[in-house]
Amino acid sequence: MFSYHSCNNRSCPKCHTAQTQEWLERRQAEMLPVPYFHITITVPAELRAHQRAGYGVLMQASAAAIIELARDPRYVGGTMAVLSVLHTWTQQLHFHPHVHCLVSGGGISADGRTWHPARRTFLLPIKALARLVRGKFRALLQQKCPDLVVPDAVWHKRWILHISARGNGEQAVLDYLARYVCRVALTNARIVGLDDNGVTIQYKDRKAGRRRTCRLSGDEFMRRFLQHVLPRGFHKVRYFGL
Repeated sequence: MFSYHSCNNRSCPKCHTAQTQEWLERRQAEMLPVPYFHITITVPAELRAHQRAGYGVLMQASAAAIIELARDPRYVGGTMAVLSVLHTWTQQLHFHPHVHCLVSGGGISADGRTWHPARRTFLLPIKALARLVRGKFRALLQQKCPDLVVPDAVWHKRWILHISARGNGEQAVLDYLARYVCRVALTNARIVGLDDNGVTIQYKDRKAGRRRTCRLSGDEFMRRFLQHVLPRGFHKVRYFGL
């Protein structure tokens, strides 16, 4: 069995264990001792073609919508902290762009003097947030790609959002981040078979709660994997708000 020297390419399935740990240690001092919420926002299939513009627009629109809605006194009444991480894959390497937002359970007042805590199990209304994300995404995409023609029906589709509480304190946050920040679409451990005819990968079937295998031809494996190599210079972890 070969153990190669690290290449440090961010799409490498081997190089990022130490990098992840170092990043988390640097972030530990920044975590707030408050509850955190996890918001996932997925882009409709019709809007997934333009990677460089679309990825950035998704992250910006999602964070801006969360922060704007949270400033409403009916919900939080302050500016929250949002840490966004872009993901583009499923367990079987299908193309599925979405953003994970780790959000503080509360926000700071406009004058910076008062902390407004969120409710324990409720952060923001999902339908209102979905409409706001969609509207901000549309406006930003038109700014960045004025010649892009998108069917009007796309802007009336329901966007998929999920909001869940992640627990109290910085450790709950760090435990969650450890699985996502420097992770790539596939790790070496999930490649369980390789020969002249194809590649076999292991994946978790979440509905069945068990691990399964998927065999792909060499061409199909490379096609799926390369979909998740990010545009050069793109930042997949971004910070907004507080």
